[in-house]
Amino acid sequence: MGEGKKEERPKFVSSYLKTFSKYFLSMVVLIVNLLAVSIALNCNKDRNMIVRAFIAVFAFVFSLPYLFIHFVRIVIFNKERCTFDNVTFFG
Repeated sequence: MGEGKKEERPKFVSSYLKTFSKYFLSMVVLIVNLLAVSIALNCNKDRNMIVRAFIAVFAFVFSLPYLFIHFVRIVIFNKERCTFDNVTFFG
């Protein structure tokens, strides 16, 4: 029973890096999603509240395509840029 077989334990560094990479990727995705929501809300601030909520949810769920479409709209088609509200939280 168990001749020559060693029980392999995961190495600390590899399990740490695997866990760290999962959390880091989750945080990057969350930041990109919140950036897309911020752009969506600032670009549609003059619209109805229901339309803004729908667009914000769409931007959160499909953040990368939304950011790509926004980038193409501004850079390639030279559309007007959105104005962002300058809010100072600690000032």
